[in-house]
Amino acid sequence: MDFLHLYKLLSNKNGYLFLLGESGQVYRSRDAGLSWERLFTPYEGSFFGGLRKDSDGSIYIYGLSGVVLKSLDNGDSWLQIQTNTSSILQDATIIDGDRVALVGLGGILLVENQQASSFTIQNIGARSAPAAVLAGNDNQLLVVGKEGLRLFAGVGKKDDDSIQRVGQPIFVFNKRDNAPDPVND
Repeated sequence: MDFLHLYKLLSNKNGYLFLLGESGQVYRSRDAGLSWERLFTPYEGSFFGGLRKDSDGSIYIYGLSGVVLKSLDNGDSWLQIQTNTSSILQDATIIDGDRVALVGLGGILLVENQQASSFTIQNIGARSAPAAVLAGNDNQLLVVGKEGLRLFAGVGKKDDDSIQRVGQPIFVFNKRDNAPDPVND
């Protein structure tokens, strides 16, 4: 293996392990991590995360420049999915049981379309700086970022891709007294 930064370890439903990193590094193990093989993708930038989608056995990997790649064959081949963003993608979750939602810097929320061939961009607030996302009930997402923990409703509804914030932040991270805020001060 190359000695570059590695960022994510995940498995698919066939039990293969995938290791993701910078400079387009993607490795696969078919034997629970005893040996690894380098996989080649159409992208040479950093991959920060990945997600398995059990409904069709696919693996999604994502990272810099809004890049999302999908494999349906255990990583043997990769398809780049159109995102129409260059934002760094931070985290992903499954909504509606079979669609991917990703969050990225600049307040970007990407929701996979029904054909799993592209994503719809929804802006959840540029200052929110979403870092992590988790699917909730009834088309809701929990998003954590600079604004704290927020609940969003109406995410990826099949008849309408509108989204709305629900109330005030659930939890707000307070800065220490007298600590400078590099964004607002």
